[in-house]
Amino acid sequence: MSKNIARRLKSASIAMVVATLLISLSACGAGEGAEGSQNGASEPTQSQQPEVSKLPSFEGKSLYEAIVFARENNLSYAISDPKGDTPKTENSREWKVVKQSPVAGETFKDRNKLELTVEKSN
Repeated sequence: MSKNIARRLKSASIAMVVATLLISLSACGAGEGAEGSQNGASEPTQSQQPEVSKLPSFEGKSLYEAIVFARENNLSYAISDPKGDTPKTENSREWKVVKQSPVAGETFKDRNKLELTVEKSN
């Protein structure tokens, strides 16, 4: 019976050593070599870098679609009519975008501003 207990203790000890090694290795991070730790700075991870995407065209689409896109992509937005005034756009589905800045295809990052020129749909 004491041999059985000794085997279990040995197995448990090995499992603890392996678990400790795995935890230690995962804390080191993947891909960081000696050159990454020379000056104490590390490269920003993908989640730390701002997301850069291309802006779609909203011209001819509803203001509602543009606002949904802006909110989902963490963009601020400004709305004006062709004269440069700020219209009362209580129902954004009744307004269509006639001009946008930046233009479609331009890259944008979080918190960039989308300027939308709109007209009332008929």
